[in-house]
Amino acid sequence: MGTEIAPGGWLSTALVRALVANSLHEEALKEIDGWIESDIIALLFKALVMAHKGDQSRFDQLFEAFKVENTDDHYWTTIVAAWGGHREEANRLVAQIDQHHFGAVTLTQITQWCGCGAPFDLDATPNFAAKLKEGNLTWPPQATMDFPLKDW
Repeated sequence: MGTEIAPGGWLSTALVRALVANSLHEEALKEIDGWIESDIIALLFKALVMAHKGDQSRFDQLFEAFKVENTDDHYWTTIVAAWGGHREEANRLVAQIDQHHFGAVTLTQITQWCGCGAPFDLDATPNFAAKLKEGNLTWPPQATMDFPLKDW
């Protein structure tokens, strides 16, 4: 396997996301348990699997555990919140990010990594919305994965 030759997070991340996108959930969970050394990253990817499967109960358990371990990071918490349909929480977090000088860049990256279309509502991010309008960019972006728990 490539991770034996080139260890590190990027190959594992790409593999897990590809497995999830193709609904190969059990295989994704095996990869997470076999190759992901960081507990916080394992929680993140297990939450991804459960969000993609539509398992709200298990997703919420993993999301709560993720937030306990990841208290200062709005970036990944926003993404995980969006995967699981926690719209208000995602909007609350991005509203704070939007106030930062580099908020638009961070919100663009959040949108890309989420793969869920719109991970938040534009009205929660007036500065980011203004940048989109200024650049004549459309919203929402196309989702690259299905997330049945997310209804927006």
